[in-house]
Amino acid sequence: MSTSPRMPRRALALAATSATVTGLVASVLAPSAGAAPVAQDAPPAAAAAAPGSFLKLWSAEWMAGQRSFTTAQAQDYARRMSLIVAMRGKFTKDIAAMKAANPSLKVLVYRNATFGGKSYPDSLYAKNKSGQRIYARKWPTTFLMNISSPAWAAEVGRSCVELINVSKYDGCFLDVLGSGPLMGNYLSSLPVTGGKTWTHAQWINWSDDITVAAKRATGKLVMGNGLGNGRRYYSPTMSSKGLVPGNDGMEAELFVREAHAPVGQFYSETTWKQDVDMMIDIQNKGSRLLSMTKVWTTASETQKNAWHKYALATFLLGSNGNSYFCFLRDKNAGASWGAHPYNQIDMGTPLGAYAKVGTGVYARNFTKGKVVINVGTSASGLRLGQTYRTVDGARATGTVTLPAHSAEFFLK
Repeated sequence: MSTSPRMPRRALALAATSATVTGLVASVLAPSAGAAPVAQDAPPAAAAAAPGSFLKLWSAEWMAGQRSFTTAQAQDYARRMSLIVAMRGKFTKDIAAMKAANPSLKVLVYRNATFGGKSYPDSLYAKNKSGQRIYARKWPTTFLMNISSPAWAAEVGRSCVELINVSKYDGCFLDVLGSGPLMGNYLSSLPVTGGKTWTHAQWINWSDDITVAAKRATGKLVMGNGLGNGRRYYSPTMSSKGLVPGNDGMEAELFVREAHAPVGQFYSETTWKQDVDMMIDIQNKGSRLLSMTKVWTTASETQKNAWHKYALATFLLGSNGNSYFCFLRDKNAGASWGAHPYNQIDMGTPLGAYAKVGTGVYARNFTKGKVVINVGTSASGLRLGQTYRTVDGARATGTVTLPAHSAEFFLK
C-alpha cells in the first residue's frame, strides 16, 4: 500500500460526520531581590470552570478508572468532564442521567485499533519473517493485527458500530494508532509484508485507513491515541502527524513528560515547545488535541501538584478552547476522576498567542489573568505590571521569580 498522502479521502471522511482543598502546594513564586513581599493569604475557593468553558477536561477512564459508579457519582463525573473514554457498557445504565447533568458531554467507547485476541481468521494477523504471529511482550495474549489489510480496517469499523450501539455512547476511541510498537522492546518480533519490515510511515498511513473506515461505518465521533508528543509529531523519520486529518481528536500520551521518568526530569525547552506548537498545529487543521500527562513514578503530593501546574500551564498556552486536558497523578484506580482545584481554574479567554517573555519563560494573557511558565534550567524574574492572586491564594505584585521548571496562574 502506498505511503503517500491521501488528503482528499481523509477530508471527505471528516465531512461525513458532524462533528481549596486544603494542603495544596504553596505558591512556587519567591520574591526577587528588592521585590515586594508576597503575602500568604488564605486560599480562596477555586472558581469552577463549567463544561463548555475554555478549559475543557477529558478522562481516560479506561486507563485509570474505578470499579463502579453510583448514579450520583456518574453525574458528578459528567458535570466536570467534556469527554470521557470508557470501556463497553461502563456507563450505559447511567448515560441518560449523565447527559441530563451535562448535555454537552461526549462519551466514547474504547477499542484497541491495532491489536486483538486469538480468535480472528489467520489472515487478519500480522506475521514476522518466519510467518509467525506477533504479540505484545507485556500482554502476550494480545496479537498485532495486519493493519495493512482493508479487511482489518473494516472489522474495526464493524466493531465500533457494535460497541457504540450496545453502550449507547457517542462514538469510538481507537487506541494504539501510533507507531510506538515498532520501537523498543514492545513486540515479540517485527512485522513484515512482502519480506520488508513495516516502516513508521506505513504504520501511520494504515492506522489512518482504520480511522477512516471507523468514521464511515459509524457516522459518529472517532478519536484516537498515538501522537506521542511534539518531538514525535515533528520527527523527520517517525512523525505521527499523519494521524490528525482522519480523526476528530488525537491523544498525545507523553504531553510534557514521560510517564515513568523521574519526577525531577523535564523535557528540554526545545522539546517542550514542540508540545505547545503541536497543539496549535492540530487545532489549525480543524481537529483537537487530547493532552495527557502522567506522573507514574515515585513523587510526593507537592511534586505531583507542581507537575499538575506545569502541565496545565503548558496546555493553556496552546489551547484554542477546543482541546482537552487530562492529568493522571498516579496509576491508582480513580486517578482519572480529575476532581482537583487546578482543574477548576478559570482564566477566561486568551487575549492573544503565547510568547517568550524572558530566558526560558513563556506567558499568555487571558481576560481573567496571566499564565506563566519557566521551562528553563535556572530561576528567572518577571515583572507583573499589576497585582494578582495566585491559584494557591498568594498575593503577587511587582517583580517575582519563577524557579526553574515551574508554572503559575496569576488571577486578576
